[in-house]
Amino acid sequence: MKGSKKKGARRFIKTISYFLSGLWLALSLTHCANPISPTGGPRDERAPRIDSVKSTANLQTKFNQNFFELTFDEWVVLKDVREQVIVSPPLDFELTLKKKTVLFEVKEGDSLRANTTYTVNFGEAVQDLTEGNPAEDLRFVFSTGDVLDSLSIEGQLFDIITREPVEDAYFMLYDNVADSVVRTQRPYYFGQTNEEGRFTIQNLRGGTFKGFALVSSGISGYTYNGTGEQIGFPDSFLVVEPGNVLDVRIPMFIEEKELRFFNADSENFGLVKLLFNQPPPDAIELVLPDSVGFDYLQKEVVGDTLLLWYNTDWERPWQMLIKQDTILNDTVNIPGLDKEAFLNQSLLQRSGSGRDGTTGLAPQESMEIEWNYPLQSVAVDRIQLLRDSIALNTFSIVLDTVSSQLSREGELRKMQIRAPLQQDSMYRLLLLPGAINDVYGNTNLDTIDANYKVGNLEDFGNIRVKFTDLDSTIQYLGELRQGNVLLDTFYIDKVSSFQYEKQILQPRKYTVRLIEDLNGNRKWDTGSYDLKRQPESIYTKELEQLRANWDQEEDIRLPDLQVILLPPKPGGGR
Repeated sequence: MKGSKKKGARRFIKTISYFLSGLWLALSLTHCANPISPTGGPRDERAPRIDSVKSTANLQTKFNQNFFELTFDEWVVLKDVREQVIVSPPLDFELTLKKKTVLFEVKEGDSLRANTTYTVNFGEAVQDLTEGNPAEDLRFVFSTGDVLDSLSIEGQLFDIITREPVEDAYFMLYDNVADSVVRTQRPYYFGQTNEEGRFTIQNLRGGTFKGFALVSSGISGYTYNGTGEQIGFPDSFLVVEPGNVLDVRIPMFIEEKELRFFNADSENFGLVKLLFNQPPPDAIELVLPDSVGFDYLQKEVVGDTLLLWYNTDWERPWQMLIKQDTILNDTVNIPGLDKEAFLNQSLLQRSGSGRDGTTGLAPQESMEIEWNYPLQSVAVDRIQLLRDSIALNTFSIVLDTVSSQLSREGELRKMQIRAPLQQDSMYRLLLLPGAINDVYGNTNLDTIDANYKVGNLEDFGNIRVKFTDLDSTIQYLGELRQGNVLLDTFYIDKVSSFQYEKQILQPRKYTVRLIEDLNGNRKWDTGSYDLKRQPESIYTKELEQLRANWDQEEDIRLPDLQVILLPPKPGGGR
């Protein structure tokens, strides 16, 4: 009996052991069916690799399916498919994932072209599950014809203003060379630029193509809709043929927007504010009725707004016509306004600091004060300029009361006080009541007390720049800038060398720009696709930090500025 009980106990323990082992095995298999990132151990740095036996064969000809499959040697995930996967020529496609297999399908409604080589670049869309390592150089190429096309083209896209590379732009090729094709059709081939602005388009057939570069807004896709998108184009068609290696450089620019008038603010007597979609040009014309009888009319530009300052005794409604060639033709209705009510509540006041206080003026600079209304005249006998409490008589007042073109911001409302200023001195400007008069007959009712500090010449520096190897057949517009602020302009008229000098500058970093003024209008002109006009080239040089009490001299060769600010060709883009 005892032996029998012992055998039964051993049999029961063995049964429990088998059951627990089976349960552990079942749980293990269950976990294996659901991939999870392992913990611990060395980091997985290996990229997923294609299992060629289980995948659709790459580099096929006479390809007649609307799908292909790529199976990998480990679990993978898909990331940023629409940003990463690029098909050339373009196709509407869908990418799905099943276990270790990526399925590429052409969407219903699109189809493969006959006798065409397709390239599917996956970028970094396919990554391993555990560490996110992307599959390296993942491309699938096939041909619906008898051969795989093997020609290629490459190049760089750069911003015409900054000369910096343009990333994530499309360079597109069209077998239809009509000008309208960039607005109406998808390209036959295209490539996308990398961070160095480079692109490569491979597996091309031979032929003549129209080239066009585009930074797409995402709404238009591969077509140009002209709404402020950055574009570029070669000067001629591109001939792709064996032995002809094309490596193009394309400047990118935004075409000039068509001037549009938005609305007008005419609620206040004496001022009409006209809002446009961009800063209005000098050529804009305002046609006003003769019957109104204006005593004063001046135009001033503030950003995208044109200010029309006026004075009249006419208090009934009137109209104004805004014109620019055949582009613009808008009518603005001005309500009848009470001039007396305006004069009763208007007050001539300062509207800016005028650089008074502790900011150091250079000895040759003028003291300035800006007002809220255009100025008409000054009463010099009510203006005092003092240095160390001693009144000075050697000063003059300058007002910009008449301008034949558009005045820039503040010019009509600014007064300058010019005097032979001494270094290391403090000046006090007193404008007694009645000293300043605006175009409406207002005057300052209170005394204006402004102080100015004049620095020492040793606190400033001078810049001399010598430009050499210029193209003596063209003109250049030169600019001196401090950050985004334009400080000075100069003009170079068809010479091979030129020296520019600017004295008494604050110790700061400055930049010079040269603009190829091909049409001689003394301003930069952007390009035009329809007119086949490239943008005028801009070359920028950042000067060394200017030090106080220093004459900084720089030699600049134009060929050094013409080099695109990109590294040597690294071997292709995306």
